[in-house]
Amino acid sequence: MEGGRVKKCFVSSQAVMGMLMVQVMATGMQLLSKIILNNGTFVLALMTYRHIVAAVCMTPLAFYFKRGMIKSKMNWSVFFWLFVNKILVDKTKKNKLKKINIDFLNN
Repeated sequence: MEGGRVKKCFVSSQAVMGMLMVQVMATGMQLLSKIILNNGTFVLALMTYRHIVAAVCMTPLAFYFKRGMIKSKMNWSVFFWLFVNKILVDKTKKNKLKKINIDFLNN
């Protein structure tokens, strides 16, 4: 009887525990970023490292949970739209960075 009650309590609190874990990890990332930037690391290098670590951590999970979906849903039209999205996002990011640099130099 006791084991069933503990299991029920754990199952009902999974969402709250998940959000607490996300908040703790986000806070840790913010604190580490603050410490690293105060030591003089370049901002774009920090962003690059964060994205690399996120990709390395998420890739095994994506392969495990989506293992049967890749063959059935990835076709040429999906690859085309991914390509178009990549080009447009890079173009807008480049324009935003240019605007930020110009605004920074003008002040």
